[in-house]
Amino acid sequence: MKVSVVVPSKNEEKDIKDCAESISKQDYKDFEFIVVDGNSKDKTREVAKKYGARVILEKPAMSPANARNIGAKAAKGEIILFADSDNVLPKDHVRKIVGAFKKDIDAVCTYTAAYKPNFIAKCFFQERAAVYPRGDISGLMPNAWRKKVFLELGGYNPRLGYGEDKELNKRAMKKGIKKVFRRDIVIYHKEPSTWSRIYREGRWWGRTLPSYIRTDLKRGITIFAAVIFRAFAIPFALLLYFLGAFWLSIFLGLSYVLYYFYYLFKSVREHPSFYAFIMPFFKSLRNVFVFMGICEAAFKTALGIKYSKGE
Repeated sequence: MKVSVVVPSKNEEKDIKDCAESISKQDYKDFEFIVVDGNSKDKTREVAKKYGARVILEKPAMSPANARNIGAKAAKGEIILFADSDNVLPKDHVRKIVGAFKKDIDAVCTYTAAYKPNFIAKCFFQERAAVYPRGDISGLMPNAWRKKVFLELGGYNPRLGYGEDKELNKRAMKKGIKKVFRRDIVIYHKEPSTWSRIYREGRWWGRTLPSYIRTDLKRGITIFAAVIFRAFAIPFALLLYFLGAFWLSIFLGLSYVLYYFYYLFKSVREHPSFYAFIMPFFKSLRNVFVFMGICEAAFKTALGIKYSKGE
């Protein structure tokens, strides 16, 4: 069974070396490696080619979702495995993916672990750990698809930056696709390890969130409300206290405490660690950056300034 590993990229010279090298060392040999590049200004394409990638230019550069679709259409494999340039694949990853595609399986969800994390990255990995279910896997987003099924679904929505995997998964579940979650198939992710990267990622998510809201209003508004709550619940609670709104301040503060322990429980259940106790605060700070991105998107929209989801 042939597999096509598709990686979108744009100015990823620092990260894509580890990703491409790990792909080149897979112990399953019947696969191709495709990088779809959004007009990188650094040496991303050269590094990818060095490790055997077939590089395709995304014209025009729109979004990682659009790049993935381009790669899927060009793929020769029966199975499409999507990875990001900041992922690192264990040498048995492709082989295990192939083994997971039993006759009736359309898509496979895998487990993500942190790659050489520092203190900050360990805290943010605990946030990722909190999303893995103990039962129902309907909300998990697949990263490997049968090509035929992926194309029949129409691929990712190229207009989305944030949430393209959520939106595709929602369509896929409505169509009744069969997927499986394999906790033993691990892909490593370079979690954000500096505050500058956390700021850039949060701001990017915020700038692209309005597009997702327009696609899925109910869920998008829920995510927007969660961003506001996580980012500003404690500052607002303190402000209300000093303004004399004591009971409202207590209510907001207790709501944040409930949120804190909810995520703490889910994170510790999946991956017991001291870092889980810090994670909710880090998540709150990142949501401040997401809110900044939302404001930037609103400002640019009001002024009629166009920007791509791949920025």
